[in-house]
Amino acid sequence: MDFKLKKTTFVLMTVMLTFVTPYFVRAACNNANGETLDLVIGTFGGANLETVVEASSQETIFYELKGSERVNGSYSWKYNGFDLVGGGGGLIFLRPKSTPQVTKVKCTFTPTDPDWSGSCFAELEVVIVKLVSETLATIPVNRKRLKIGACEKVKLILNPSTLNGVTWSVNSGTIQKVSNYAIFTAKSVAGSATVTATYKGKVFSKIYNVVIPSGEDYIFVRALDSGFSSNSAGALMFCNVFIKPLDVSFQRLLFKEEKGIVKEQSGFFGGFSKPFNHKPAGWQHPFSGNRMTDTVGIGNGSGLKNGPTPPYLHWSVGKVWLEIPNVYKGDDGVPRSYGVNADQIITIKSSGEVTVSKQMGSGLKASHTRTP
Repeated sequence: MDFKLKKTTFVLMTVMLTFVTPYFVRAACNNANGETLDLVIGTFGGANLETVVEASSQETIFYELKGSERVNGSYSWKYNGFDLVGGGGGLIFLRPKSTPQVTKVKCTFTPTDPDWSGSCFAELEVVIVKLVSETLATIPVNRKRLKIGACEKVKLILNPSTLNGVTWSVNSGTIQKVSNYAIFTAKSVAGSATVTATYKGKVFSKIYNVVIPSGEDYIFVRALDSGFSSNSAGALMFCNVFIKPLDVSFQRLLFKEEKGIVKEQSGFFGGFSKPFNHKPAGWQHPFSGNRMTDTVGIGNGSGLKNGPTPPYLHWSVGKVWLEIPNVYKGDDGVPRSYGVNADQIITIKSSGEVTVSKQMGSGLKASHTRTP
């Protein structure tokens, strides 16, 4: 068969829109007068001709074979990457499957009119695309999530990955194109961010919910009492601190405790002219899973700034309650408060029993008690 490829243009004069189909095929469907059929896979009812469609979308795509209307015949369609949801003959309704790919919609027309012989076809290249999002942080394990932490990074790619000419934009945060993908970085503050990939005029988007730290869980790990003498009062514990919410990553943020606010300083701890405080560390990144560590207690070289010097060989009933602000900062370098403070409480009984605890709001509390 002698195939000839030509570009063709449809003009819908009623709405003054122009749609371009890539090719039609003039093939060896001939009649006795030497005429041939020009077949085009085009649009139905003035609909836009879809050559870029989204994988797994519920959108119904219409494809119609044009140019065979004046000849009776049968139609045979091929449409890899699609499910047939309706139609028949020269008009079919398709829905894209989940696999991104470059495919073709092809229709072969075989005349049944005795004046015509042979068969001919028209085919249209269609790109089934899928915008894929994956967080760079491997914990939480759901890396396809659209809820992300402040300053968290996300890798996006418009599949098939071989596409050229994809442009990227974002309305909040930053986007950086790297090879055939893009890296989105969320802002340091809470809000919504929409990342958009555009290919051949078709727009695909992901909307992210960016959240900030909202609290902490303190979990007792072990006592650090081995250095205390048997007749001295004091207690010390090592605990894990998990920054919430735990379904996002805050690993790129820096955290620190501020100077505490004394809520109570009484009894054994009340006879000192200076208010007590704790000994906070500087700015630190959390480990994977939003985990940090903290040492809480008094005595054995650790404890309260301006407090009685350990070890405590003589004691009486007393209590210290510190309210400790926690702050974080992101890429913009601005320290910001959680909006809720941690309570660090140390009590001592007449027996010398010391209890240390730490809790933020309604989060999990770490606590440890030691008796001389």
